Amino acid sequence: MKKLFGISLILLFVLFCVGCTSNPIFSLLPDPNATITNVTGVSGHLKYGAPSNSGTILTRTGYIALHDNSKKVPLWVSYELTASHLSGPATRTDNYKADPNLAVGQRAELSDYSGSGYDRGHMCPAADNYYSITAMNESFYLSNMCPQNHSINAGKWESLESQVRTFTATKGVCWVICGPIFSGATSTIGANQVAVPSDFYKIVVYTSGSGVEAAGFVMPNASSSNNLSSYLKKIDDIEALTGLDFLNALSIGDQAVIEGSIPSDPEVLR
Repeated sequence: MKKLFGISLILLFVLFCVGCTSNPIFSLLPDPNATITNVTGVSGHLKYGAPSNSGTILTRTGYIALHDNSKKVPLWVSYELTASHLSGPATRTDNYKADPNLAVGQRAELSDYSGSGYDRGHMCPAADNYYSITAMNESFYLSNMCPQNHSINAGKWESLESQVRTFTATKGVCWVICGPIFSGATSTIGANQVAVPSDFYKIVVYTSGSGVEAAGFVMPNASSSNNLSSYLKKIDDIEALTGLDFLNALSIGDQAVIEGSIPSDPEVLR
């Protein structure tokens, strides 16, 4: 009798919890925001917030990414970059590989890029990860890459990456958020239909005497010889193009000021 009474109490508690799923204390199912929330609290990679949580979160040593299992690319990659990250024991491996934490059919494969005419374009670049052999190896997961025109991958995108490293070596630390933009009809490559971006964005966040500052860039996925300053965009505009919400760890007022204008002389380009 006591055993039946105990079981009844447990069943009543379970039913009560199911009815209270709006309260995370009582939720019996995994909270889809839990990964984001936990990571935000412990990792400098998301110091200024997670732009969205609609996808698969991949937590790496050198970055955190949100992967779109349909498009087979990251929608955003966010990381803290310090001067100490730019040197260390790691060497560039070029060991490109499918992400072992994603299921076959939900990820890009090496065969998708083979003969496609597109480079495997890093979002968190290998050269930002010399401080850690693990970070270097993880930077070559295809979940950290998008199909990128060789002219931008080896051209202005690489120039911007290099400029950010030069800035960081002097500044000491910054935060980078980058990813693809899909505008108009989207083409794909490979048997897994990896989506080809129309453009790429990069947001560089840093602090100065006046507080938090940020510079946003948008580059077409095509050949271009413009100066880096010509790619500057309001972060508000990048949000409109991507549907993401950047810098959401800041107050609404601070977001409005930082995201609503293009810095005329951003420190990162000096």
